[in-house]
Amino acid sequence: MGQPLLDVLSMSLEVINFRNNSLEGEIPANPSHSSNLTNIVLAGNRLTCKIPAELGSLLKLEALTIHGNNLAGEMPHSFGNLSSLLRLSAAYNMLEGSIPNVDRLTKLTTLGLGGNKLSVSVDFKGLPHLWWLSMGSDEA
Repeated sequence: MGQPLLDVLSMSLEVINFRNNSLEGEIPANPSHSSNLTNIVLAGNRLTCKIPAELGSLLKLEALTIHGNNLAGEMPHSFGNLSSLLRLSAAYNMLEGSIPNVDRLTKLTTLGLGGNKLSVSVDFKGLPHLWWLSMGSDEA
C-alpha cells in the first residue's frame, strides 16, 4: 500500500477507514505503533496478500472489516487473541484453510466469512453474543 498508509498507521489513531479506495498491495504488518486501533475498515479494495498475523496483537481491536478484497491464504491463528473483537467481516476473499480458534472471542456479535474456501470446524456455542453469522459458499 505504500509509505503514506504506513505513516497513518504509525499515528495514535483509533479508527482507520479506507473502504472502497482501490487500494492495492499488502496490509502493513507492523502494528506496533497502532495499539490504540479499535476499528480497521479496508473493505472493497484490491488487496492481494495474506492477512498479517501481527493484526492479532491489536488487543483493543473491536471491528475488522476486510471483505471484498483478494486476500489469500489462511486466517491467522493470532486472531484468537482478539478478545475485544465484536465484528469480523472477511467475506468474499480467497481465504482457505480452517477458521482459527474462537474460544476467547466471547464478545463477538457478528462474523462474516462467506465467499471463501474455509473449512468450518468451530463450535460457535462458546460465542454467547453472536447474533449474525454468514458462512455461505464456505466448505462445511
